[in-house]
Amino acid sequence: MAEYMACTRSNAFKVKDVKVFLKAIENEKIWMNDVEVFTKDSLEELKENEVVLAGYSHIPFNCGPDEGYEDFEFAEFIQKHLAEGEKAVIMEIGHEKLNCLNAFQYVITPEKIEGKSMAVPEGA
Repeated sequence: MAEYMACTRSNAFKVKDVKVFLKAIENEKIWMNDVEVFTKDSLEELKENEVVLAGYSHIPFNCGPDEGYEDFEFAEFIQKHLAEGEKAVIMEIGHEKLNCLNAFQYVITPEKIEGKSMAVPEGA
């Protein structure tokens, strides 16, 4: 998918510690591309330790354009930082030249990760 265009959005969910979460993104070398992490500092409607992920790109992963990136499961990373009793829902929808529509959703709790995919094949 050379010209894949996507949009990613999450609900507002609490992490154990926002500063630790943001530092871990940096330390893990997570390629966020155009997906931003919004916190109370950047979006005043959010509560303490709440974050929202949003941007015009696919769900982040660890295989960016530079050397030094490794295979990585973003949902497991979120789960590790998720506050007790919280649920993170991360959704992506995208297409390649409007020929192939793809949608994906993660539902992440401290206990489990569920992923759902819906793809409409080219020419359908």
